[in-house]
Amino acid sequence: MPALVTPTPWDALRNFTNARIALGRAGVSLPTLRRHSQATDRTLYLRRPDLGRRLDTASLQALAQWQNQQVDTPGFDVALVLVDGLSSLAILQNAVALVSLMLQRLQADTSQPWTVAP
Repeated sequence: MPALVTPTPWDALRNFTNARIALGRAGVSLPTLRRHSQATDRTLYLRRPDLGRRLDTASLQALAQWQNQQVDTPGFDVALVLVDGLSSLAILQNAVALVSLMLQRLQADTSQPWTVAP
């Protein structure tokens, strides 16, 4: 199986900073993990929205394998995942405001320090 992320000479610099450098690339884009839900198509998703909230077996296995490779990576309390679901326009119009507000609220909660995944 080919590597998901093309290595770069900048990778070693990530050890010295928390800055978002050397994120890698997959082709001409940032690397992302493409995963699939148990809803195999839109019709099934409309009839069974609960399946759209659960990863399929292959995705669960791929994430478990990736997690096992992340030996020195700290854990996170929150990971935000935005998907288009039924409306990509809704994501386009609301995602930035939603994520901004959520991050503000998480940072304002002094009762518990939240770590947010990049």
